[in-house]
Formats: sequence, C-alpha cells, structure tokens
Amino acid sequence: MFSFTSLHGCMKYFLTLIAVFLLLTGTARADGDAYATGMAALKAKDYQTAFDILLPLAESGDSKAQYEIGYMYDRGLGRPEDNQMAVPYFRNAAEQGNPRAQVEMGDYAKWGAGGVEINHQIAFDWYLKAAIQGHPEGYSAMAISYCVGIGVSPDLLTSLGWYALLFETKSGKVTPTDLNGLCDYNHKRDPGSFFLIQKMAEQIRNRYALPTQSF
Repeated sequence: MFSFTSLHGCMKYFLTLIAVFLLLTGTARADGDAYATGMAALKAKDYQTAFDILLPLAESGDSKAQYEIGYMYDRGLGRPEDNQMAVPYFRNAAEQGNPRAQVEMGDYAKWGAGGVEINHQIAFDWYLKAAIQGHPEGYSAMAISYCVGIGVSPDLLTSLGWYALLFETKSGKVTPTDLNGLCDYNHKRDPGSFFLIQKMAEQIRNRYALPTQSF
C-alpha cells in the first residue's frame, strides 16, 4: 500500500530535480549573457575586458569561449602573441566539436606551430571534422588539402568539388567563373569538366551527409 512517507519521499525527490534544473538553466543563461558581453567587448576592440569576461567561461569548459581565448592569444589581441598558450584552448574547443577551433588545430598541425608537431594526416582529420559540420573554413581547408596534397594524395577533381560546395554555401550556387584559377582550373581550357565537378560535389555531400545549410 502506498504510504504518506513514500509520497513525501517522491515529492522531495521531484522538488530536488526542479531545483537542479532551475540552477542549471540559470547558470546557462548567465553564461550566455556573459559570452555575449565578452564578444561585444571583443568586437569593440576592448580586448582586456573581453579576455577578463571570456577566460572564466573558457576555464569552465565553454567551447566558444575557449576558441575566442585561443584566438586572442594566437592573434596577439590585448596580450603578446603566444601560439603555445593558444593551443590548449583551441584543442579543448576542437575536441568538443567547435569547427572553428578544429580548423585552427588543423593549421597548427599543418605548419607545426605552437609546439604542435607537423602532421599532415592529423591536419587533414581536423579539417574534415570541421567540414562535416558544414563550416565554410572546413570546406576551404579540404579543397586546399586535396589541391596540394596535405594528408592525402593530390586530387584536382575532389579539390574542385570541395570548392564548389564552398561557393554553394556562400551564394547558393557555383559557376565555372567562381572556380577559375582555383587549383589550376581553367574552364575555357576544359569546358566539359564543370559537370564532373558538380557531380563530385554531390558525391562529397552524400558521402559525409553534409548539412544543407552552412554556418
């Protein structure tokens, strides 16, 4: 038989869950407000204020704030440029799935900056992670990787397929003129290749289930 004691216990548990939910919701809202304030300061070039606001968020695990702190160290905004200080923030954000940080980590692995060893395969893997999320910088990095052979064998058609996807995210379509000069492409020299490029772009989109809308 259901007792008053068990009912009281259930109510106490339910109220505890509500309290935890409200606490987490309030914390998330406060963090969101702080991030927006920090970004406004960054946009206004008030770098010290931006850093002071964003750093606690980054240290608490906010991937967007981690990227911005890494960016400030990487670009020397409001503090001396320090690639080694930027790396852990970029890495933590990248491992949480932040595509902008993933591109940065790809660049660090490509060039061997900030104490990161040169490893083109790792660079390619980071670029691909960003691209799969539909990030334009990820598309661009993949196109360049296939063009010159960064972590993968050079492949002109695949490179141009990624470039085509990049233009589609920007304007909704791609034309031969958009691609002229990219990875040695010349539409007048090979007018029939544009159809193949479009097919390659579609194959890439389907292979990685790329989002229809980009960042």
